Amino acid sequence: MLGLTQKEADDLLDLLKKCVETKISMPSKGCREDCDVYAIEKKNEKFVISINRKTLFTDKVSFVARYLRDNTILLRLDIAPTAPHKNPPGFPYEEINGTHLHIYKEGFESKYAIPFEVNDELLEDKFLSFLKMFKVIEEPIIICQTEISEN
Repeated sequence: MLGLTQKEADDLLDLLKKCVETKISMPSKGCREDCDVYAIEKKNEKFVISINRKTLFTDKVSFVARYLRDNTILLRLDIAPTAPHKNPPGFPYEEINGTHLHIYKEGFESKYAIPFEVNDELLEDKFLSFLKMFKVIEEPIIICQTEISEN
């Protein structure tokens, strides 16, 4: 498969979704946790959302929403106060320092990003905001450790 068309990706992003799990654990630094998601009206459209804290940068966390059929990243929020991101040539924002949002672009997949401000203080609230962005309704219960909340 050569990737999604922009219309296919936009249609998938627009679907209302629901988490399979009712509880999600925030991973510790150096770990990752996945959450299965499905489209409410098209239950055969399945996704996975990852909370990734496995990175060289200890202050970075990524929330990644992937289309399960071909593992395409549709949306990714990198909360990274120190890690820079470089966009492909020809896109605005040649280099972004700090938090940024990747949105699927046909032909570029998730390589393009825009600066993004997250106003939530706690990591679990940032994740809930990401779920809303991905149109996940019925928020799951977030189970977190105290070291995770201290951001």
